[in-house]
Amino acid sequence: QLAPCSQLWDTPGVYGLSSLSEEEQVTERALDAADAVVNVVSALSLERDLFFTQQLIDWGFPLVLAVNQLDEAEQRDVALDLPKLERLLGVPVVGCVATRGQGMAELRERAGKARRGNPTPGLEAPAAVREAERHPGERMKIYGTRRHHVNAVLANVLTERGTGGATPAKRFSRWLGGLLLNPVAGGLA
Repeated sequence: QLAPCSQLWDTPGVYGLSSLSEEEQVTERALDAADAVVNVVSALSLERDLFFTQQLIDWGFPLVLAVNQLDEAEQRDVALDLPKLERLLGVPVVGCVATRGQGMAELRERAGKARRGNPTPGLEAPAAVREAERHPGERMKIYGTRRHHVNAVLANVLTERGTGGATPAKRFSRWLGGLLLNPVAGGLA
């Protein structure tokens, strides 16, 4: 368990760490100096946000995950199994509705219990997985392995009522397939 927080930093919003942009470089330096990370993600964009969460886990940062916008997800008939997400990631997970203060007390309580999570199966030890220090081909392999793992986690924790339990990836695939089979505009020439 960590000591009470003496400093709290809010880093620039990034979706990954590749050390290419200035925002990513600032965020990476802040993370390297941190004792623990509270990673806030949106329940509405878990496909994108959990990729970064898994990258933080793979890099070995002690972490607590705050899943925000649960109210909006519920309005869109998206159901999340947060206890299962916690088991799969191996870090504390707190559901929140920040605009109403819902979940904030639990987040404050669990922030001191940040821990290193379950690294992506098939990747090297956490300290050795920093993509910025790799050849482009190696970075793509790391990306693909992590993306596959995150998709499997999502398939286990995310369902959408009224869509037959389809995940966002499955819904997109159906939508794209339907569009290609039944175009709304003429063909491209």
